[in-house]
Amino acid sequence: MLTQYQYKLGAQCPKQLYFHLNMKKPQSEMVQSLIDQSSEVKDYAWKHLYPEAKSVRSPGFIGDLMQSMLATSLRNPMAFARFSDGDREVTCDFLLPYGEAQSWILAEVRAGTKVTDVYLDEIAFKYTVLKSKGVHLAGIRLHLIDTSAEYRGKHVFKEVDVFKEVISLAAQADAKANRLISVLSDAEAPECQIGRHCGGKTPCAYRDQCWDEGLSIWDIPFLSAKKEQQFLDRGIQYLDQISTADLAELDLTEKQEQFVATMINKRIDIDMRGAAADVDCWSFPLVYLDFETDARAIPVFDGVKPYEKIPFQYSITIEHQDGSVEKKWYLHDSEDDPRPGLAARLFEDLEVVGSLVSYYDSFERSVLRKLASLYPKYATRFLSTADRSEDLLQVVKRNIRHFEMGGSYSLKSVLPVLLPHLSYGDLEVQNGLQAQIHWRALIQESDRVAKLKMIRDQIEYCDLDVQAMVELVDLFKSWGEYYAHQDAISASA
Repeated sequence: MLTQYQYKLGAQCPKQLYFHLNMKKPQSEMVQSLIDQSSEVKDYAWKHLYPEAKSVRSPGFIGDLMQSMLATSLRNPMAFARFSDGDREVTCDFLLPYGEAQSWILAEVRAGTKVTDVYLDEIAFKYTVLKSKGVHLAGIRLHLIDTSAEYRGKHVFKEVDVFKEVISLAAQADAKANRLISVLSDAEAPECQIGRHCGGKTPCAYRDQCWDEGLSIWDIPFLSAKKEQQFLDRGIQYLDQISTADLAELDLTEKQEQFVATMINKRIDIDMRGAAADVDCWSFPLVYLDFETDARAIPVFDGVKPYEKIPFQYSITIEHQDGSVEKKWYLHDSEDDPRPGLAARLFEDLEVVGSLVSYYDSFERSVLRKLASLYPKYATRFLSTADRSEDLLQVVKRNIRHFEMGGSYSLKSVLPVLLPHLSYGDLEVQNGLQAQIHWRALIQESDRVAKLKMIRDQIEYCDLDVQAMVELVDLFKSWGEYYAHQDAISASA
């Protein structure tokens, strides 16, 4: 039987559904966090939008079906009603009786902020099953997260009428479902082309089964569908398939052509003088700052908007002109609002006046400015610090092109090339999403020993981000010193 989750996998790629059925992998932390978020949003909608709806969940699949059909016959508002036509099975978020003509309103809830083709396709699949069971829908609502709404103990949803759009997709969804049902019993994986559908917000967990090693055409920055087709028409999927002649004939922007040429020719183009000059003009003491933030679909604190970034941790290294270094950090470790305590400590730790150095500084500046608006007594210092911000990312982008970075300028890509002794690979927390997930677990952890370990893990990750920035700047300065020495030798010769 094709479930709605299986339909979603198969709609992205039938081959993904086949691998899911035959070589199931555990959910990644990212995917599991999205699943948990979806469940939280649906439960919140139940409480605030449809409290009258009664859950028809019961032990076992058959029990669910019987409860749903009974509730349908009694015309009761339902939450999480399950229906099956024998080949397909769906769970509706909310079904509400409408009028006196045995009609219903289907209300679906998503954690996204706008209507997407994926959402409409999923709902169209549900519509086909409901129709086959004789459930007549008079309307279909899609509730999405409203990022302009401040949380004040009430709901943060906006409602969109998607009835016409879903009806127009029903036949297409029905045909797609029939094809996917055959995949459930296929002995071999279906033939499917790789493409941009393999990635996205929920990348396929079985990518390694289909993709070769190396960069593909979908790694080319800002590649439109029209330009993508140029490559596919030539039978090109990977960059190492591109010849010099191909590159001359393809319609690419200057930056895209530069990216491809760097990768296929394994170019290394590093402007050491330029990087050194960029950082040499920064003012001591250099204040290296990195924030970690949490962003929830359903805010926890009053006055916060959905998906608003809430800082809960920072790491600071202050480098003085005499070479001395100070390290400061803050990590909120309880379930109350982290911002008051973080802002108070940050105010003390930013008492020095010098250049603020961060990697992608618009993020750190936005956090500082938001804290300034929340806490006026700290505003002058926070705003002046934000105004002295320098972006190390832009220095790297301007001066370094290296094929081993794969076109990425994230620290995870830059460090193996420039500072290979620094690595996130041995850390428990290895990226910003993991930091967010682990922090949510940390603040709820009751075992003291386990909590202390989680605190150390969080601090190690955030501190490595800052240490990487410090050592990159030191490296660039050493390049400047080398060329200054060489210039002096040349001048005296």
